[in-house]
Amino acid sequence: MNQGLVDAAAVAGNVARVRERIAAAAARVGRDPGQVTLVAVAKLFPPAAIRAAVAAGVTDIGENYAQDLEAKAALVPAVRWHFVGRLQRNKAAVLVRVGALVHSLDSLAGARALGRRAVAAGTTARALVQVEVDARASAHGVRAGDLAAFVAACRAVEGLELVGLMAMPAPGEEPEATRPAFRRTAELAAGVGLPELSMGMTADFEVAVEEGATLVRVGTALFGERPPEGSGEPQGGAPADRPEGSGEPQGGAPADRWKGSP
Repeated sequence: MNQGLVDAAAVAGNVARVRERIAAAAARVGRDPGQVTLVAVAKLFPPAAIRAAVAAGVTDIGENYAQDLEAKAALVPAVRWHFVGRLQRNKAAVLVRVGALVHSLDSLAGARALGRRAVAAGTTARALVQVEVDARASAHGVRAGDLAAFVAACRAVEGLELVGLMAMPAPGEEPEATRPAFRRTAELAAGVGLPELSMGMTADFEVAVEEGATLVRVGTALFGERPPEGSGEPQGGAPADRPEGSGEPQGGAPADRWKGSP
């Protein structure tokens, strides 16, 4: 698939195969596959690809760039939108306006921005806290030792509802390599009373399901390899929404990361 041509039948086949794999993974651990939401990540793919996924029964669409999300949401209504990229405070209004579930909250400043925009709009912003369980110095996310205090601080923010945790562990050569991180994330979520777990992508979503994921973020397995940045038809993202060298934006900037009590 490329930006100019979308094979709807191929997308439908891919959706069916991914759902079969989710169901098989759930069955292996005695879970109901209905507890797992497939989020089709449409980063850099055109609206036609999203329409093909929706026609195949997908109801939840993920996007990495806030302005791309807004542009695509205007063209493809009646789906649930998920923001899975790096959260920038100046994009909070867009995310609240679209009603997107934010998967990458990792700073109190971001929490306050979402809450403030939601209050102004007369609604509630919903978010998952991105956690870092691999102890990578350059990674984004709230450290496990800081999580309880961060969650408590966010729960005090008017207009914001925390619903779960998101993890994006260091990639491994085999899907099994991410299992300890997913298991640890599930333990952390239970410890702070958050029900949703956004874990797993194309390479490891079956392991994530086995470890309790309620949301899996899958792109390549549905749409094929992503086109390079800046290729094909523009999707609406402004340069400010695409940090240089960001690749797969994953959370707040290191200087913005939660470092303790507010």
